Amino acid sequence: MSESAFAYALEMALLGSSCHESAQAIAAHFSERPCLAFPIPENYVRTFLCENWWHLQRAIKKSLETKDDPRPPCFVIASNLNRFVAEPKTLADLAVADTARIRD
Repeated sequence: MSESAFAYALEMALLGSSCHESAQAIAAHFSERPCLAFPIPENYVRTFLCENWWHLQRAIKKSLETKDDPRPPCFVIASNLNRFVAEPKTLADLAVADTARIRD
């Protein structure tokens, strides 16, 4: 976003032309700061699912066993996946997960 567009957006957000000078000052402050470049994978979700394929398989199997959960299946799978990814892992778990990982 350019400095003038950012300043205009701030001015409109603050709802007043008297805020124009302060909006310009804020926009100048942000435009002087260097932008940090973070390496972002091409597709984070795909990468995450490929790396955690074994956990996803376990989450789907566990959600199929659950019959009394009122939530839609996608939420049950996501909840189980989060639980499996976060739980402590043994060396055997790490080895199985590494073997099941999908590589490009």
